Amino acid sequence: MLRAQFAMDTLNAAVAKVQAIVGKQGAGRTPADIIAAAGDLNAAVAAFTPAVGNYNPSGDTTNLGLFISNSPTPESGVGGTTLADTLTWLQSNAVVSTTYTIVLVADESSDPLTLDSSFFNGQSNITFILKGYGIERTIDLDSQGSLFTVETGVTLVLDENIILKGRTDNNASLVYVYGGNLEMWSGSKITGNATITYNNVGGVYVNGGTFTVSGGAISGNTGSYSGGVYVNGGTFTMHRGK
Repeated sequence: MLRAQFAMDTLNAAVAKVQAIVGKQGAGRTPADIIAAAGDLNAAVAAFTPAVGNYNPSGDTTNLGLFISNSPTPESGVGGTTLADTLTWLQSNAVVSTTYTIVLVADESSDPLTLDSSFFNGQSNITFILKGYGIERTIDLDSQGSLFTVETGVTLVLDENIILKGRTDNNASLVYVYGGNLEMWSGSKITGNATITYNNVGGVYVNGGTFTVSGGAISGNTGSYSGGVYVNGGTFTMHRGK
């Protein structure tokens, strides 16, 4: 998984401690024991699901935009904080095997985009994370087609507070996975896409590559094949979400 190193040992140890406390009777199960075990469990759960990407801790939304790898500050010289600004910068400056996080501060719209190595300055193994600042941010599809086509060498991650919204007269799935990788995490949504053509999918069409759902929701989409997810090739894995 792309989320940085789940602390499974810590979580398992905390769960075992809680189970041991619950199994004790009388003096062996004091309120202090229970409080300590609960604290260990809460800390382990927090470590198990760490936040990825970076929010500006000061809350100054003028200083948000594109973050590279685990940098605590946004990349300078991008020229703006919008999706269009950051994508334009990436088309000339992307580097192989790098993770980019775009933190959106407002609702936006976009024409269909194909994310492949040629889009990212000829580079491959690019991870592209989208997340919203503070509250849900919506990316609306401006014209017919798939909002994102994810091809070989690219991983698109939909993180918290991101909504991809389609059209009521579309001719393609809202996201098309064609050899690349798509991940949905908690707080993301794929919605509002209705295809009016035959043999089509409303939500996500997987035609090679992988689609992993670790949270979020796919809803409010319609298509003759499927309103949610249709797999014609590749791998679809659902851990959580709906």
